[in-house]
Amino acid sequence: MPDWFQPTITLFPLVAWMFLGVGLPWALALLPRTLWRDRITVLALALALGPLGLTAVMFALGTAGSLTLAGTLLGSGLLALMGAGLAWRQRARRADDEALHIDPAPPPGRFERLLIAGIVLVLLANVVITAYWPFVAYDPLWVYGYNARIFVLEERIPDEMGYYPQLLPLAYTYLQQAWGGINDHAARVVIPWLNVTLVLMAYVLGWRVFRSRRVGLLTAAIWSFYPHFAAWYAAGDLEIPLTLYLTGAAAFFVEAWRSERIRLAVISGMLLGGALWTKPTAGALVLGVMLAVAAWAIIVRLRWRALWPKLRIALAAGLATVPLG
Repeated sequence: MPDWFQPTITLFPLVAWMFLGVGLPWALALLPRTLWRDRITVLALALALGPLGLTAVMFALGTAGSLTLAGTLLGSGLLALMGAGLAWRQRARRADDEALHIDPAPPPGRFERLLIAGIVLVLLANVVITAYWPFVAYDPLWVYGYNARIFVLEERIPDEMGYYPQLLPLAYTYLQQAWGGINDHAARVVIPWLNVTLVLMAYVLGWRVFRSRRVGLLTAAIWSFYPHFAAWYAAGDLEIPLTLYLTGAAAFFVEAWRSERIRLAVISGMLLGGALWTKPTAGALVLGVMLAVAAWAIIVRLRWRALWPKLRIALAAGLATVPLG
């Protein structure tokens, strides 16, 4: 096996833990019981939440000056157990919220199968391309990849390190610590997982917002086949995870706005927090939420009884953004 591909295979269990081991319990804990049947939504949310939880643990350890692989695994394990406990309590609830239910779609037709095959091919190509190259793009070289090297060497986040939020640098740190030292190919193992998560979240946006599997597939396909995505999906820059978390935050906010379910607003807020944990410009989505509330206030002529349910959703999302955002 070539040296450049070995980390992709060797580190698979650890990156799977980062995305699914930590994320799946919390996805089940946060989603309304009705949505447990929507496996793509559960999977997309699990993959999105996992890196947020694990890097939050790493941030606490790094700030305390004890950023080790053992500490990260122990802390993320405790976090996953908390989520599993909350998910177990959810198990007893009936899945009877018709406002969130979508009738199962018929089996995919030929056109939809072609879209799925094309998306899978793009993502498989991404695995190989990402594994082959080290960091060569400018920003990953001098910020995200470079910060991670410092964290690996010092096993802490230095006090003078105050540039971008730390989702990507800490993700790169985790996999290099797991590998046993500085290695770009090890750090970059996380990139295809972020790309898969974004494609799934694009599908969720079309599926949940427009209530159409075909729209979901077209949304995922448009993104997957977009030339700029192909040009940047192996770079290791933060625009891909930023888009992932903004897409998820928007999709769940629309669902929360429609159904007036606090749980969905909390998910939206947590994903927006993840976007801000990636890049500060994600705060632009807050302006969209404020405009939505203002427009609704005008539509209902400031009648408090009609305004409060929507305002409540916006406030819940805002509060859920705070821990990471």
